[in-house]
Amino acid sequence: LPLYEGFFIIFGFSTLLSQNYRLLPIRAMTIPSQGGMPIGFGGGARVFGAGAGIGPSDHLLLGLAAIAILSLFYGIFVLRPRTKGGKQGPPVVTSSPVSSLPIVGTIIEFGKSPVKMVQRCYEDYGPVFTVPFLHKRLTFLIGPEAQEPFFKASDEVLSQNEVYGFMKPVFGPGIVYDASKRNRQTQFQSMAHGLRTSRLKGYTAKIEMETRQYLKTWGESGELDLFHALSELTILTSSRCLHGDDVRENIFKEVSELYHDLDQGLTPLTVFFPNAPTKAHQKRNAARQKMVELFSKVIKNRRDNPDVKHSDGTDILSIFMDVKYKDGSPITDEQVTGLLIALLFAGQHTSCITSTWTSLFILNNPEITKRIVEEQKNIFDSQPDASVDYKMVNEDMPLLHNSMKEA
Repeated sequence: LPLYEGFFIIFGFSTLLSQNYRLLPIRAMTIPSQGGMPIGFGGGARVFGAGAGIGPSDHLLLGLAAIAILSLFYGIFVLRPRTKGGKQGPPVVTSSPVSSLPIVGTIIEFGKSPVKMVQRCYEDYGPVFTVPFLHKRLTFLIGPEAQEPFFKASDEVLSQNEVYGFMKPVFGPGIVYDASKRNRQTQFQSMAHGLRTSRLKGYTAKIEMETRQYLKTWGESGELDLFHALSELTILTSSRCLHGDDVRENIFKEVSELYHDLDQGLTPLTVFFPNAPTKAHQKRNAARQKMVELFSKVIKNRRDNPDVKHSDGTDILSIFMDVKYKDGSPITDEQVTGLLIALLFAGQHTSCITSTWTSLFILNNPEITKRIVEEQKNIFDSQPDASVDYKMVNEDMPLLHNSMKEA
């Protein structure tokens, strides 16, 4: 048997087994070997019953047997080629120049630099390849041509439920990909309703207000981490648009700190073992519970005081509070919180990364920077106090708009 396959996974298990097997209430008595029974196995065969101990040689044999059996299962279920793909299936990457140990090498290489590993595999295997990681198989699709089928395929062909299972501790039970198909459709419809173009046009003024207030903290000159700064700004604008004025103005500090703990609770280990007892996961779980408590209070306050103006009614929290599933059951406060967390995760990373790359590309090209500044001067020189609106960004500033799309 190829004992090296999966050895790194089950070594700890087999060691635990061999170390603790003596604790099991079993008894062994030796039967003289007969026929071809090898004497090396403790002097003959053993019959197990209650109450006896097992010698050190048996510990070793049990450990090796566990390694062999589990390695075989690992080879069969993880390293095997996909049978339905046949010869058309993607190549499986099991070796790495970083380490000669099969499987282990790719994990070490990925841990050192995911980008460099993906680049190497792309050059060696092409745009589609599969890498076994522990008990998972990750298939990489590199480039728009390889990615196109992924985005076009239906859930019946490429199901996302199994992939996003590691997000359940963050979003909570019954949210998005942990929900039934009917409930998931209702949740997505409510999200789409909150992100319609008409609502986005209304969010422009809120985003501008948050941006101007944030820029006042910068001063006239200095240096900053652009990615960090735009992450902070995105959280501010997201809270105003998604959560509403009452949340943004009263409990934003608590919400942002809890979001940080939720975000930091997503580590590479989370993808494979989402409930591993790590400090990051413990803080993540505590943050989600506290987030549910905070928003439950906000929801209760809004429902108990309908005549009080909590926000302008355009925030997505207001939409989620009124959701009813197709069977007539109302959405729970915990599910409302889960949807807000899911939407914040979806928007925070994409918005922050897109705005950071757009800014970096613009600043890295002096000619483009000059043209974009001139484009804005042409609009605001004649009306310096004019508010930014949706049309202005999408139509009146084509160079800036196209730069964002290209980034």
